[in-house]
Amino acid sequence: MVDKHIKVTKLDLDLPNIDKDIKIKHFADLHYCSSYDDAKLEIIKRNIDEANPDYVCISGDLIDSTNFLVTDREKRNHLVNWLRELASVRPVFFSIGNHDISYFTSNGFRVEWNEGFIREIADIPGLVILNNKIVYEDDNINIKGLILPFKYYYTENRKEDLKKMLRILEEQKSRLSKLSSSKVNILLCHSPIYLTNEEVTKYIEGFDLVLCGHMHNGCIPPFLDEIFKGNRGIISPSKTLFPSNARGIIEKDINGHKTTIVINSGIIKIQECAPLFLEKLNCFFPIGINDINVNRSENSKVLVKTSSYYT
Repeated sequence: MVDKHIKVTKLDLDLPNIDKDIKIKHFADLHYCSSYDDAKLEIIKRNIDEANPDYVCISGDLIDSTNFLVTDREKRNHLVNWLRELASVRPVFFSIGNHDISYFTSNGFRVEWNEGFIREIADIPGLVILNNKIVYEDDNINIKGLILPFKYYYTENRKEDLKKMLRILEEQKSRLSKLSSSKVNILLCHSPIYLTNEEVTKYIEGFDLVLCGHMHNGCIPPFLDEIFKGNRGIISPSKTLFPSNARGIIEKDINGHKTTIVINSGIIKIQECAPLFLEKLNCFFPIGINDINVNRSENSKVLVKTSSYYT
């Protein structure tokens, strides 16, 4: 089935002020759960190991819900060990998404932070959870996360809450503004919905890359994805039709600084908690991974290469 194939979208980003070229593997929306086919984990790991990136970035929704963390210890351990193997070779950065803090019930989701699981993966050497306090910096990158709370995603009208996002950005203004002129400045933020909003862009000014997920490529079938370019999708996680900022790569000039927003298409497109007949449609969608090469150059430039499929 197609869901055992990887669709790699390659992005070359040229920056003038960095000292060294770097390679990043980026994905989101693993949505791991008790029924997960672990062959996918091995396919993803093999693809990462073969590319030998300097960093791996995971933009949220590592798990489908917190339910299985308590009921299925074997699966929980398998996921933790997989993350440990990834982080044993190169730094892995993880930014929390809405499903990572959600418990699924017959009445929908309720907020649940599984503190034991968060601590367990935070203790993995080489793995960094980018919450709203942590900043990671080395000789090459300055990387931060922006965590949006449960109530940002799950509102009465089922639309993401721009006002709540703006309040959090204002609280995080000082941390987000501390960037480096000689390093690649990266922000991990699960949802891209409002990242092109003028009220939001002033807070992400100066970042070279903003790495997102959440939108599942707008659930556009692969053949249509190749034909109809752009950033709109068919449907969003909040059931909005034809949403913007649903897929692809967006270049945004913010006060003279070019910020590239990368919206990963997701490891899976339809999560386990969806109705069964919808969840089965995953077999028609490939695994989505981004290869990002940041190159030292005299001028800023972005080049998106043709996607490739790997088994």
